[in-house]
Amino acid sequence: MSKSRSVYTHNVYKFQRSLLNLEISDAHATIVKYQNILLSLENDILIELPVEVSKKFFDTQYLKLEPAFNAYKTANINKLASLINNKKRLNFNTIDPTSENWLVNLSSTDIPVNVIDVLKMGPKYGIPFKNNRIPTNKLISDFESKISCIPSHSRNTARQDFTNTIKKFINTPAPLNADKNVLHKIKETKIFQNNNQDLLFLKADKGNKTVVMNKLMYESEMLQQLSNNNSYKVVRYDLTSTLQQEVKKLTTDWVNSKFISNQLRRQIAKTDCLPPRAYGLPKIHKPDTPVRIIVFFTDSPTINLARFLSKCIGNNIIPPLSRIRDSFALVNAISDLRLPADYILVSLDVISLFTNVPQDLAINAVKQRWHQLVDKIPVPLNEL
Repeated sequence: MSKSRSVYTHNVYKFQRSLLNLEISDAHATIVKYQNILLSLENDILIELPVEVSKKFFDTQYLKLEPAFNAYKTANINKLASLINNKKRLNFNTIDPTSENWLVNLSSTDIPVNVIDVLKMGPKYGIPFKNNRIPTNKLISDFESKISCIPSHSRNTARQDFTNTIKKFINTPAPLNADKNVLHKIKETKIFQNNNQDLLFLKADKGNKTVVMNKLMYESEMLQQLSNNNSYKVVRYDLTSTLQQEVKKLTTDWVNSKFISNQLRRQIAKTDCLPPRAYGLPKIHKPDTPVRIIVFFTDSPTINLARFLSKCIGNNIIPPLSRIRDSFALVNAISDLRLPADYILVSLDVISLFTNVPQDLAINAVKQRWHQLVDKIPVPLNEL
């Protein structure tokens, strides 16, 4: 490595350290700010409300927020410990040679070593950009679509800072040899994909692994899942437009009945909708590698209605004490548990949970908890 390259690498490392320290200081200042705001609000509540009411309110908040806080705290502690244990300086081989199990090849095609290296990186790997290949137009478009979230008097300054950042990136020295090595392997991978159109490169359902699968095998597994008549049915025509009109009529009736505002109606009733798309994630931890169906509802007619109801219901029903948010919360809950000699822990797996929950059961669950929701949802129970 030349002296100039060594100096450049050292300066980049110092800049990264300084930037990280700045982010930590900023995050700490933000935390202190909101802690003071929370303390002020708690004092206001204690002054305005009777002691019993305020105590019940704080207990409810604690029950809802403490499990989530502990889960995030545990996840970040584990992440920090992992980073400390695996701390090492960047070398020219940016791909971990010990990560052989990160790729599962279910096809009969032999995959070149360089292609395997790229596939093992996973979908979240930060691919280095060549300075002359930066997608300036897309970056500007994405920036302008989000700039409405900041105050209007700060937008021109934000635009100027954003422009300067892009210019600095374009004018920085060429990528390190390590980045050039990765870019070469990525180019080889694209050529391999173009020459093997019958292969699919998918994310595994569990384990953060990349799965190479024959397209015919994938389609067969998907059709087998979708042929379940208890969960799915074939329709004669696209129902997207029909659903879009039904949601529009429903929300218009709510506005006329003064349940919701016209602004909220426009947020819920989407236009230019698309039908939901289904895709499958291979379950490599199960025999015969079935696929788990995921349905992408982002642009569907009912997505905003579902989000509205989920927010109203999910944020206002007090969770039972038996609720476990995720695996981190479970570890915390049973960390001090000591089982008797003749006891074992049992885990029960629910297949296709959401499509197997009866609608009547969900409706009755809301009815039984309506006393918790009646003041939080703008529409009456019969409309809900």
